Amino acid sequence: MAMVRNGLDVAASMVHFCSSMTDEFRQLWGGFPPDISPDVRDADGFHPVLKDMLPGGPLEDIYWRYVKNWWPYRNDPNVIFLHYSDVRKDLKGSVAKIADFLEVDLSPSELDVVVDRCSLQHMKKVKYCSNVMMLGFPTDNELMFEIQLFRPDQVNKFHYYLPLNKDPIWNNYEHHTVRSGKMVNKGNVGKVSYFSNVNTSHFPGVEMDNFNPEVIARFRAAEEEMFGHDPALLQWAREGGAFPPV
Repeated sequence: MAMVRNGLDVAASMVHFCSSMTDEFRQLWGGFPPDISPDVRDADGFHPVLKDMLPGGPLEDIYWRYVKNWWPYRNDPNVIFLHYSDVRKDLKGSVAKIADFLEVDLSPSELDVVVDRCSLQHMKKVKYCSNVMMLGFPTDNELMFEIQLFRPDQVNKFHYYLPLNKDPIWNNYEHHTVRSGKMVNKGNVGKVSYFSNVNTSHFPGVEMDNFNPEVIARFRAAEEEMFGHDPALLQWAREGGAFPPV
């Protein structure tokens, strides 16, 4: 199962995501993502995270390669390829579609519970989350973690080790991944609001605004560059909707 979101919405979300991480989370991941104020721009109006997401940047895989690599498998029977805008338009229908794909029979009441738990209203209330998977204790003095990066054709696994201290390295009830205490903020579709969903209390005096025309034009040009060879892919990546006939 894979999901795609409008690229500009992804960019706005990534700026928020990277600027909202707590110091504890950054320390756990070796200082990543860098703590960059959301008002930082270059001469063209680009935030560093947004620029890193453009084709050729270190964060290119987060969007461009992810979409391109999954697109050829969209009609495979063992793949369900979703668009965020479609799920937002019909959450209940999307949950039912996923359940059918997974061959899970949900009663009407069970379906309603899942839909409620997947709603933005409920997810905004979730304050505790952890982004690592602890595998065990390879030695008396180390903890072993695993990161998994999924692509249609492979699963990349990275193992890393952290010293075992007296206190737990990460406790979901004491440590927050993001400063606001929640992972989901707005979940907008097509708003391209550059920083309006950032918790400004951490950045006093920051003036929030939208993507400027130059940023939008550069991102649209990147979409043409990466997806323009397939007009159906280009349109679907932007808007979602039904797949074109095979």
